[in-house]
Amino acid sequence: MKRYNRFAAVLMALIALFPLSLLAQDEATALLERTAEAIRSSEGIKASFAIQAQGVETEGTIFLKGTKFKLETEGVKTWFDGTTQWTLVEENEEVNISEPTAEELQSINPYAWLSLYKEGYKVRFGSGANEGERSIVMTTTKSRLDMQSIVLTVNERTLAPVRLSMAGRGGKDVAVIFIQSYDDKQHYDDALFTYPESQYPDVEVVDLR
Repeated sequence: MKRYNRFAAVLMALIALFPLSLLAQDEATALLERTAEAIRSSEGIKASFAIQAQGVETEGTIFLKGTKFKLETEGVKTWFDGTTQWTLVEENEEVNISEPTAEELQSINPYAWLSLYKEGYKVRFGSGANEGERSIVMTTTKSRLDMQSIVLTVNERTLAPVRLSMAGRGGKDVAVIFIQSYDDKQHYDDALFTYPESQYPDVEVVDLR
């Protein structure tokens, strides 16, 4: 009987904690959705960042407006107008034109997952965030996805991203992005996100569409 009572007590405790677990998941999802909406609804965002991946650190700047972006890193510039992508490798004097899939965009534009997290990811709060920040952990429920885990740390008050880490299958290809500056009060013309061909008259165009 004592053993039964202990089992019943444990079961009741788990049942009591289950709604709290669901509530935490809902709160984490709500914060993620608020962050995603703040980014999507902005007329223009400019963010500078540093990426650490495979022992190499790279710095760059990204300009965002809705699904459109312009990305500048050392020696490479990328424009995406929502459908077409242009990638300029300055050293090769070559620009490639493509129409990337949603999953391909994840590896190029770290903010692209904002439109994908509802499709195959569980969301919860993580630990280790500084005061005034929260970490949101997204874990895939689909093993076929290249991006298995994403951890976003945001400022709870401003909803500005602070840090983003991503890991592939088996914890491989881990990349950590540190947001060095973030300004969501910009106003961009859509032309910013289209390759300015007239500025690069000697660059070879390779159409991969």
